[in-house]
Amino acid sequence: MSFNYNDLVKLRDNMIALEKRSDDFLRGFLLEMALRALAKTKQRTPVDTGTLRNNWFVGQVRRKGDMLEVDIYNNIEYASHVEYGHKTRSGGFKEGVFMCRLSIDEIQKELPKRWERAFKSFISTLGF
Repeated sequence: MSFNYNDLVKLRDNMIALEKRSDDFLRGFLLEMALRALAKTKQRTPVDTGTLRNNWFVGQVRRKGDMLEVDIYNNIEYASHVEYGHKTRSGGFKEGVFMCRLSIDEIQKELPKRWERAFKSFISTLGF
């Protein structure tokens, strides 16, 4: 039985490259999903003047403990009222549109397939 030391060296080098590049890959993937959710959210946002639709943003990907997170937000004062609904002056209730919630839910359903495709592509660039 023979043993090829070069294969172990190659595996070690690939593992080192994986460790160095995995954080960038994860951050990029999360940002891509956030941007997809942002696009869907903007499409669902009702338009009167366009102010609400034009003020959706994606924050920076940041590490929080062992997790990565990113915010999708709107800095317009009435955005939460349109998203979740609100009481009217006449005592009724205006239902929410849930443009952001529905968009995030859609992205979460697509996530496993998109993750698998992106991860396979990432791993193949490392020679695995």
